[in-house]
Amino acid sequence: MDPFTRKGKKKTRMVISVVMLASLATILLCLRNGSVTGNTRLPELMLRFFLTVGLMYAVYVGKQWARVLTVILFSFGLLGALAGIFRSWPYLMGMSEDGILFVAYFIAVYHFAFSGSFVAFQNWQQKQVH
Repeated sequence: MDPFTRKGKKKTRMVISVVMLASLATILLCLRNGSVTGNTRLPELMLRFFLTVGLMYAVYVGKQWARVLTVILFSFGLLGALAGIFRSWPYLMGMSEDGILFVAYFIAVYHFAFSGSFVAFQNWQQKQVH
């Protein structure tokens, strides 16, 4: 593995870690803020978390469909988080769930859509499978 590909591997691990930590932080903030009432939203949040884990695994092993799906879904998430930030702008005291997701999704979309080192790492992963 050349240094550029190794850099892509390192950055990909870091981006996946940021996305997973943001998902966990969102779940914990929802629980703390009381927006999960009567266990109605908790299964939805847990399902989203486990789907994110699966999607991030597929991206890491070099699946092209997973990269495209991740960029599309995280772009929608980015727009939703941005709308949530502007909706609660006057009342914003510190970092909200929307702010955390906005930062994490922005980093992920940039990395998975535009990073040359990620493309090199993804190509290397695909060659390892075939």
